[in-house]
Amino acid sequence: MPLKKNPSFKIITILFLFVLLFSNCKSDKVEGKNEIRVRLAAEPDRLSLILTGSGYSEQVLNYLFLSLQQYEPESLGLKPVLIKERPAVKEITTGAFKGGFAYTFELLDEAKWDNGTPVLASDFVFTMKVIWNPYVQSPARNDYGFLGDIIIDENNPKKFTVYTNKKYFHAEAALSYIPIYPEYNYDPDSLLRDFSLKEMMANQKSEDERLKRFADQFNSARFSHDPNLIKGCGQYTVVSWDKGQQIVLERKENWWGTKLSAKNDLLKANPSKIIYKIIPDNTAAITAMKDGQLDVVSEIEPSSFVALRTNEFVKENFDLETPPYLSYAYLGLNTTQNKLATKEVRRALAHLVDMDQAIGSFIYDLGERTVGPIHPAKFGYHKDLKLIAYDLKAAARLLKEAGWTDTNNNGILDKKINGKQVELRLTAKYTTTNEVAGNIITLLKESAEKVGIVIEPVGLEFKALIQDYRARDFELLYASWSQMPGQEELRQIWHTSSNTPRGFNRTGFGDAASDAIIDALGSTLDEEKRNQLYLSIQERIYEDQNYIFLYAPLRRIAISRNFKGKTSARRPGFFVNQFERKN
Repeated sequence: MPLKKNPSFKIITILFLFVLLFSNCKSDKVEGKNEIRVRLAAEPDRLSLILTGSGYSEQVLNYLFLSLQQYEPESLGLKPVLIKERPAVKEITTGAFKGGFAYTFELLDEAKWDNGTPVLASDFVFTMKVIWNPYVQSPARNDYGFLGDIIIDENNPKKFTVYTNKKYFHAEAALSYIPIYPEYNYDPDSLLRDFSLKEMMANQKSEDERLKRFADQFNSARFSHDPNLIKGCGQYTVVSWDKGQQIVLERKENWWGTKLSAKNDLLKANPSKIIYKIIPDNTAAITAMKDGQLDVVSEIEPSSFVALRTNEFVKENFDLETPPYLSYAYLGLNTTQNKLATKEVRRALAHLVDMDQAIGSFIYDLGERTVGPIHPAKFGYHKDLKLIAYDLKAAARLLKEAGWTDTNNNGILDKKINGKQVELRLTAKYTTTNEVAGNIITLLKESAEKVGIVIEPVGLEFKALIQDYRARDFELLYASWSQMPGQEELRQIWHTSSNTPRGFNRTGFGDAASDAIIDALGSTLDEEKRNQLYLSIQERIYEDQNYIFLYAPLRRIAISRNFKGKTSARRPGFFVNQFERKN
């Protein structure tokens, strides 16, 4: 007897299939239809560019905070972001700031904070007050010595004029790329409201309790680690930060810049979610990439990058890109240490680094040797300074000239320093996840042994390395410095005013003469004269040898073919807010 069809069973079956289909669609969307997963090679120390110079922090902050202008990824020219057009510029011919320039900016009418209030000129002034608060631990302060005052237009709270106290070629750029902070969020008690910017700049030794109170809360982890308190006017907001695991950004609903993004790529917010997966280890990052857990992988070790070119899965699913990288790798030498106090010893160490072998064997020709603090592709690079050759005999001669000999025939050079016989033993610190750094330091160690120097490699996590660098707790240290497009501002690393725990001059370089060259660089607008100053300061840096400049790399980036996106010479080499999913 045939079974009777049950109408209710049929309805249940249809409903089940509908739910299954719907849930599959939903799952597909959650798994990444409009999400992008990006490898972050180290965890940011904090999410505040006022307090850190970390490129890993900047990579995330690009989409949380916005600045007046930014370097456009393709042309590398300054392009308005929060302002209607590039500033009107006038030379100041009278008054307190005679000889300087006036830059007039007008903020976009549409720009708003997360609480719905407009981004105002007072927020820009507030940001500068934060930087100039003497108790805020900001390395950015050295960038704004040219600042005279900021006057807000009486009739337009979105319009303001910045007056400089001198001619400064980098002024527009420096004013443009600092992210603007909302006063309502970062100073809810209005602790800085009663101080003018001019007062703040003039009274760097002020002991006012309000300044200290503000700095205590701003410097704390609260406003640069807690997702609920990191507030900007950018496209995305931080929804979670799982330490050591990932940082998740979500596109803001009804974000004010959406309607402007068709004409300005810098305002785009194509992915609904950006997931930064913190994966310091290169092998782990490659494994995650092959397992389909990452869409963008940068800072791939050269050996792995070359191997990926022949991997069938990668060839089918990823594009491997090598855009220029405005960066250089170097060994910093702590000249405040007695063993490294003489430049003959420092030059001897430079002769012990076989960079030609390193570029062929460890870097796979994905970079070029460099000789100074300006990228070879940039204006002012000193092409006539000779690359320091690998030369054991020259190293041995220089060490002997500096008084280092093997007095007890144990194979290690020694010298009497402050009445005590000291052996030439040095530590070389580097990030453990940086394969190239480890290889170059091992190569240096082997060469150093041949002339009687003992070098001990010390691998550290990135955060620990930065802490030791800040504390000047190192002898040799492998690091890299990323540069912005445009002509180079050398003050941050090479001026003695940056020789502070929050500054970047931690090798002890500089004196009044070198400072004078750097100061003149800033105030010289004539390009030919400025080029001569660039050459002059590079000659001094070359002579003093506080850094052993190693090489300028190409970036090594893998991008999933599910996305359409361009790479750039501007750090970090790609801008995922502009990436579009193909399917």
